[in-house]
Amino acid sequence: MSELRRKLEDFKTRVSSNLTIYGAKNVFSQIDSTFKGLKILGQVNSPDYVGIYDIIETATFAEVFLKLDCKSSLLSLSEDVVVRYCSDCREDMIKENLITYFYLGDMVLARVTVVNEGLHINRCQFNTKMVLSSDNKNVIVIPFQEED
Repeated sequence: MSELRRKLEDFKTRVSSNLTIYGAKNVFSQIDSTFKGLKILGQVNSPDYVGIYDIIETATFAEVFLKLDCKSSLLSLSEDVVVRYCSDCREDMIKENLITYFYLGDMVLARVTVVNEGLHINRCQFNTKMVLSSDNKNVIVIPFQEED
């Protein structure tokens, strides 16, 4: 897991606004069709950096975000950040058999799972009561801005 965290730091500004999840067939072996033409109303500015958090105790999404004291609710990850992250960290995600959640804004999450040595990406609604089990290898990737 430390390798995955190290790669995130390299991830600070490497984004390209023309990458889409639906178009990333070289990164994902299965893509939820609802990503086609995805329009999210979250903040258009890319975050300064993203944080990755392992879920080490069973909790709901609401509990996780409260524990993180997360002020990123106004920020969202763009599709290009999700694609680039999954591309850069693909081998680690597969090796660790991670379930990774990305907050896209407007209460929408991208959920990436490992199936048959490939990455599958699905769209799901943020549900404050949804339980993230510590028995699974759940990871949340959220955006942050530098504090002034």
